[in-house]
Amino acid sequence: MTGKRKFLSLLMAVALVTAPTAAMAEGTTTPDTTTQPGDTTTEPGDGTTEPGDGTVEPGDGTTPPAEELICPPKEDGDDEDEDEEDGEDEGEDDTTEPGDGTTEPGDGTTEPGDGTTEPGDGTTEPGDGTTEPGDGTTEPGDGTTTEPGTSTLKASKGHGHGKGKDSKDSKGHGKGDVKKGKPSKSDCWIDKGKHKGWSNKIMNMLKHLEELQDEMEDLQAQLDRLMYWAKTQGSASDVEALNAILEALGAKDEVGEATPEDLIVLAETQDRLNNTDGAVATLEKALVADYTNDKVYAELSKKLAKKGDKSIKVYVKGTKPAFDVKPTIVNNRTVVPVRAIAESLKVDVQFDAATGQITLTDAAGKVVTLTLGNTTATVDGQPITLDVPAQIIGNRTVVPLRALGELFGLNVGWDATSSMATLK
Repeated sequence: MTGKRKFLSLLMAVALVTAPTAAMAEGTTTPDTTTQPGDTTTEPGDGTTEPGDGTVEPGDGTTPPAEELICPPKEDGDDEDEDEEDGEDEGEDDTTEPGDGTTEPGDGTTEPGDGTTEPGDGTTEPGDGTTEPGDGTTEPGDGTTTEPGTSTLKASKGHGHGKGKDSKDSKGHGKGDVKKGKPSKSDCWIDKGKHKGWSNKIMNMLKHLEELQDEMEDLQAQLDRLMYWAKTQGSASDVEALNAILEALGAKDEVGEATPEDLIVLAETQDRLNNTDGAVATLEKALVADYTNDKVYAELSKKLAKKGDKSIKVYVKGTKPAFDVKPTIVNNRTVVPVRAIAESLKVDVQFDAATGQITLTDAAGKVVTLTLGNTTATVDGQPITLDVPAQIIGNRTVVPLRALGELFGLNVGWDATSSMATLK
């Protein structure tokens, strides 16, 4: 009996030892409630940052003050396109664009022992995820839209999602999508030169004027069309439209880029704003730039006649000589102080009081002589007959303007409407 008990005790001991081993072979385990080091997996597809995590710390990643940019004119209708795009942007939420900063399919785990994105992770590092300057993308660390007239971008969103596989999307999103139709640095120039202060409004106005000048020659039609266009751009009245044109052309004139044709339009604008004196000064400036331009003379004559000034005006190669004795009419001929005209022509003048002879010599060596009270003059020794002789008026020696100009090979004009004499 004793032996049988020993045998049964031995069987029970064997059973107790082998039972766990058999259970393990069948694939069952006792539930393990402990977490092994580094075991912090999340469900597939889950890897988002807890609320508040992944944001940029205050002052972190901001862009230095951007240089002011001047952009070329936008085509008419660009504003309309931009409005449509703005409307599309308003509907956007803070979700990630496809493939942008998210975990690849099947990859939803964080690094061992982590599980959350590092503070500040998920935003664009300076220069990370952006295009090189000139592409209109977000500047380093900047995720906001720039001021009007500069490179306009949608806000870059740093949501703090897990690290993406794509190198362009490293550390979260980092991409500021460029709005279509917006100017970039490649389309603009930095506002540091002589165009400082020029706005798109000025650029568009000048572009439109250039197109009108190519299409038509009539000045009044150009200005009327330009005024109409200015009203479509926001000018509420004729005066506002004219002032917008004045601002644009004044800016171009100020930097020395206005052509005589531009100055003609500017003068007409000034005249319509009841500044005829300013219009005359502008046209006189145009003559200095191109004293052969007949359109400038024609417009100048109109403005001088409008002023009602009947005094004789003289323009020599675009400049207006300063006379200490006013030009006058003698026997239907305009006579002018000889020294003032000679200086305008860059001609040397000598006067012999004993003989009353005036000798003028130009840079080419041509010599012209006139004698007080004598209608005979000489050009390089050859005699020429004058309608009116040189004479003394107001203690100054005066000579016939037409004769003097023609003796030096210039074209002489006379406009009776405005009492304007020209040598060109």
